[in-house]
Amino acid sequence: MLVRIRGGKDGIAEYLRDGMKSDRVQHRDELDKRICIDGDLSLTDSIIKDMAKTDKPENYLHITLSFAERDINEEKIREVYEDYKNNLMSAYQSEEYNVYAEIHQPKVKSYIDKSTEETVERFPHVHIVIPKMSLLDGKDLNPRGCLH
Repeated sequence: MLVRIRGGKDGIAEYLRDGMKSDRVQHRDELDKRICIDGDLSLTDSIIKDMAKTDKPENYLHITLSFAERDINEEKIREVYEDYKNNLMSAYQSEEYNVYAEIHQPKVKSYIDKSTEETVERFPHVHIVIPKMSLLDGKDLNPRGCLH
């Protein structure tokens, strides 16, 4: 499994719903079967949009868990996600944070990158979104424990 951690200010809900990137033309519904496994995207988006009104450069973590196995089943992906989330958020109680996660099972197994003209292979993956704000006191949430 490969884990990629990024962050952003706003726009993650639109990306998850639409799937548009500059290097491809397909819409999310053409690319993937989306399976929500945790949280509510509208609620997570609402929290992030409220945070985006501030001058903070990063309002959420966007974590992608990517699998090398094309035939990994949904149950195993859910199990891996739960283990990852429980370890990542071990310093917090569940009522302190919001999380949204969805599995993407690729319908399109590969595509040609418009900018490089290379074939991009696609595998099952999980998108995890965690707003970087405590729901209890509004302070910063820092599950990775990194200094910025």
